[in-house]
Amino acid sequence: MAGTEVKKIEMVEALLDWCIKRKAALEAQWSARIWTHALSGFDTPQATEILQQAIVKNNTALQEQRDAEKRLRDLNVKSPDI
Repeated sequence: MAGTEVKKIEMVEALLDWCIKRKAALEAQWSARIWTHALSGFDTPQATEILQQAIVKNNTALQEQRDAEKRLRDLNVKSPDI
């Protein structure tokens, strides 16, 4: 396989990875918002735990998305504007 073909495959893989990570980040963000709204006013350990888990999941997903964006930049590929 020629070097440019390998580079193109890497670029497509990086773009697909970014799309998957972006979708996960959006889902985690909406989940955190929904839980925050649903549990507002509840001051229980269970509510606090659920919110903390949603926040951690959201932060993890956002970091994974940023890592995927960095990979795209390293390959000189622009992430799509959605």
